[in-house]
Amino acid sequence: MRSVLLLLSVSLWSQQTSTTPDVQSSGTSFAFTGNGDSSALSARSTSAGQPAVAWRVTYEAPATVTGVTVTLQGAPDNGSGAPGTWVTFAGTSDEGTNPLSTLTTGAFNVRPGTTGVYYPWVRIDLSNYAGSGTVNTKVLGYRGTNPAPPASGSSGPSPLPTISPCGATAQVALSGTGYTQIIAGSSGKVIYLCKVFVTSVSMAVPVVNTFTYAFGTCASTPTAFLTGGGVTGLDEDFDGGAQSAASAAFCVKETVANSDLVTVVYAQK
Repeated sequence: MRSVLLLLSVSLWSQQTSTTPDVQSSGTSFAFTGNGDSSALSARSTSAGQPAVAWRVTYEAPATVTGVTVTLQGAPDNGSGAPGTWVTFAGTSDEGTNPLSTLTTGAFNVRPGTTGVYYPWVRIDLSNYAGSGTVNTKVLGYRGTNPAPPASGSSGPSPLPTISPCGATAQVALSGTGYTQIIAGSSGKVIYLCKVFVTSVSMAVPVVNTFTYAFGTCASTPTAFLTGGGVTGLDEDFDGGAQSAASAAFCVKETVANSDLVTVVYAQK
């Protein structure tokens, strides 16, 4: 599956934007249970001097969401310090497309490209919602000294190095057909998943299975956010985009008891 959240495979431009997100407060996380628009995020210059000119959007939804379109929109200032008319952010995408309609998880980035496009306001527009459940979206903004990348010959802008927020790992064999705790919850802390890999334990004979990922209390009814059916294993890249509620644990179950092995790369903070 495609990558989600902090992995900066975004081809920003060398020495033109920062390597870590400048816009990433709690206000950049938006939850949708139907069609709608997020609040507006300001991309304008601050005391630091640079506007936010490049954006990374990620989202995740449970399997019960059967339709969704996520769009990053931009707007000019209306002259009174508020957004004007909203339009689809008309920049260049190095990963994914804007808008994006893949189910369960998705990620894309938008940057000025050769057009030098810049919007002082951005927001998320969610449309074509179908089914039930919450679509959680995340927006990360990167400030730059200029909305347009510098000339760099036929090779285009230089990509930045890859950065991951995750440094911890866990490996647990599933037990039975109920939820198995893979990462224990910690008081007040959030689990950020970067990668989850499920394979037959000890690389034994694989069994066609259905796997479900969830956050919460594994011994009761945690909240599922991803289900993969008719498979013998899963290999999911979230790059920090799959996030628990504070104090929640990460749980995985399989419908056919096969003691399959779950390997996780994550952060908990």
